[in-house]
Amino acid sequence: MRTVHVDYTNPRKPYAITNDDESGKPNAIPEDAQTALGLMRDEIANITHETRWLIENGEMDGAKEIIKNLQSFADTIRERVG
Repeated sequence: MRTVHVDYTNPRKPYAITNDDESGKPNAIPEDAQTALGLMRDEIANITHETRWLIENGEMDGAKEIIKNLQSFADTIRERVG
């Protein structure tokens, strides 16, 4: 599964493609930092929504896995930023 994010002024040109973890294909990264930041905000909102759904439906193991992955991601950012 992959998500294609398009520039609505030119829908034929994707500005980012995100793949699920199991695809093995590289993600296409936005060309500018502002677009990348907007994409990150959208993805975090999606992750938050999915985590909330898992919790509300008693899927605590799935929610814990997402939270663990987010903590690992945050640790990676801290290491790289300093």
